[in-house]
Amino acid sequence: MGSARLPGEQDALHVLGVGVLPDRSDLVVVDGEHPETPVVVALAGLADAARGPLGDHLLAVRDDVDQLGAGRDLPAVTAALLRGEVDAGLGRVHPTGLPGEETLACRLVRLEPVDVVLGAGHALAGRDAIRPAELGGGRLWCPASVDRLDFLGRFAEQFGVATESGVNLGLDYFVEQIAADPLRFSLFPADAPLPTHSGVRGIQLVAPTPLYAWSLVWSEQTRHPRLDVLLRGLARAGRRSRWLEYHPDRDWLPDHDRAELARLSPPAAKT
Repeated sequence: MGSARLPGEQDALHVLGVGVLPDRSDLVVVDGEHPETPVVVALAGLADAARGPLGDHLLAVRDDVDQLGAGRDLPAVTAALLRGEVDAGLGRVHPTGLPGEETLACRLVRLEPVDVVLGAGHALAGRDAIRPAELGGGRLWCPASVDRLDFLGRFAEQFGVATESGVNLGLDYFVEQIAADPLRFSLFPADAPLPTHSGVRGIQLVAPTPLYAWSLVWSEQTRHPRLDVLLRGLARAGRRSRWLEYHPDRDWLPDHDRAELARLSPPAAKT
């Protein structure tokens, strides 16, 4: 899962990321505050969002993370945290049913808009914007069993769309599956690039715009001494880029994510 500790880095901070389509792992080494201990960051893909907003997150906190790896989904990341294999997880938090998950702590760090991804043959492919309620005639393609992808399942339930479960074989396979059937669509980070000449396009979702809630998750029982530095770095970047803006009249969040947002201080949660 990209979570093994590096030799000689017993005090390094290791973060395991999770997203809809973890499909790549590019290892980048940069100098941190302590040059004798290089900061190792694995840009794990996360629906290939490492080249979009998630990449900005990593750059914003690059001096605070020694390794970022990819987890298959939140249950996998939760299990790794409970086993003590990683120090923190980055993903959308929701109940997994795993024993011990109640011992984990989390903090919401970003609300990321998502687009709908359609093939050229889809009836709505020529639109500049689409309302989620207009997707009811199609099938939401999921790169795993939908019961492991809580956000997609909540979206389907909220807007009355059918789901179709596939497998996660990377971004190219993802777009191939969307392009292959004019009834299929899926969701993708709004600012992350899709492969060129892929036969699919991302279209803005409006009225409402779904937001994907990224949280940092950790175990208080094995809390890393540098975790607070990472949390402060994410908070600074979030204030600067307004990562936590939410407008109930135009945005959609699942109930659990709204509750997480409500836990933050009023200045961070703009409604």
